Amino acid sequence: MSGTINDTKKILLSLLRDAIGASESTENAIPLLDALDAGRFSFEREIWYDLHAPVAGESQNAGRGELLLRARTAQGALIKLDGLDKMIGPGGAYNLFDALIVLSAVEQAIEKKQFPISVNISARNACDRDSLFEFHKLLDRHFGGQFSPDHITFEFLEDDQADSPDHASLQEMRALGYKFALDDQSHEKWDERRPQNLGEYVDYIKIDGKTLNGFKDGAISLFEFQRFMDRLKKAAPQAEFLCEWVLSPEEAQDLADVLPDIRFVQGRELQDCCATFGERARIQHNLPGNRFVAAAGNKPVLH
Repeated sequence: MSGTINDTKKILLSLLRDAIGASESTENAIPLLDALDAGRFSFEREIWYDLHAPVAGESQNAGRGELLLRARTAQGALIKLDGLDKMIGPGGAYNLFDALIVLSAVEQAIEKKQFPISVNISARNACDRDSLFEFHKLLDRHFGGQFSPDHITFEFLEDDQADSPDHASLQEMRALGYKFALDDQSHEKWDERRPQNLGEYVDYIKIDGKTLNGFKDGAISLFEFQRFMDRLKKAAPQAEFLCEWVLSPEEAQDLADVLPDIRFVQGRELQDCCATFGERARIQHNLPGNRFVAAAGNKPVLH
């Protein structure tokens, strides 16, 4: 693809519409594609807070930021992206969609100086020889010299277990400096194969909010959670861990005290209550009274 970035986006959108086609299973994608075509979208930056960073300045306390797609209808309503993998459909549509999102996210990150960033992509890209390197070629063609690959993390979604990863392309992208993460890693059995298949390539594993909530309300015991973490560490010994859906600096510190392997925390509510650096810095302090307490059956409960 040649021409301007807008030319490339138009081509990707046209190819995407053709790939998705018209069917009952993909009809919900039309409002999303229309929003992307009309420019009614942006990316909300959700910060990864680093629990190990020193309290010496704002840049050290705020780490990588996940750029989350937010698209709207012509009337201004937010378009729900639940079940996006079913919305986009099978076949080659997912890599066209991901290429468009990656290109647009990096464009925003450059304009707003938001690096380092992470961007969600289908785990199916890990099994495609051409998809991952095509992302690099698009970024290099349009933004060469304006970004560093090691400031971009691709988060593999839980839409696929990546049973046949393309090792050559994963190694090639890592050699260029790009980083990989497993997004929304669940403790459930259905999600066991993803870390086994991609563990040697990922730099980060993000524990999903449902698993964290299960730990907080006692449905998952501390022993069970630690065994879950041990399995992940065995599959990806080099990876660092992040917990999603964290609600406050106090909760973040409580997690860090109970689960020292957690390096980062993330959450919309956490970010809302950490609007100033002074509040964010509280994450780094040893706050009194850990709210995870031993309950019956060795199940931690968050008061």
